[in-house]
Amino acid sequence: MQSFIKNVKEAFHPVRIVGAGPGDPELITVKGRNILENADTILYAGSQIPDTMLGWTEDGRKVYNSEAMALDEILAVIEDDYHDGRRVVHLYPGDPHLHTGLPAQLAQMEKRGIGYEVIPGVTTARESMDTTGDIVVAETIAAELKE
Repeated sequence: MQSFIKNVKEAFHPVRIVGAGPGDPELITVKGRNILENADTILYAGSQIPDTMLGWTEDGRKVYNSEAMALDEILAVIEDDYHDGRRVVHLYPGDPHLHTGLPAQLAQMEKRGIGYEVIPGVTTARESMDTTGDIVVAETIAAELKE
């Protein structure tokens, strides 16, 4: 699990970047669901995240569809709500570690002194293997991940 919490006021909750799994609400991790249920602010990747997951939170939560937002817009929401002491969750499809945009987001958060924790998710690669039953798909994905 990747995190950056040094030099951050203890009163602040780290921003949680949570893997939502491959699109089936039953495949989010228990930890990911618990964090999501207690979030004050949620950013999510639009149509890639099932509406069911957003329904696990209480009314009055701030919810943002980040699908059409630029990184600077996402970071502005995160930074404002983080510094207001809100529990911020950025919900990624699959496993956040496999998204090419994650390193840039984390680097900017560190620059801004925003503590974070990345919660892995079930990868979409694993789900594609399960639904197709095609072992070649899994071998191809494994080879691509090694590169």
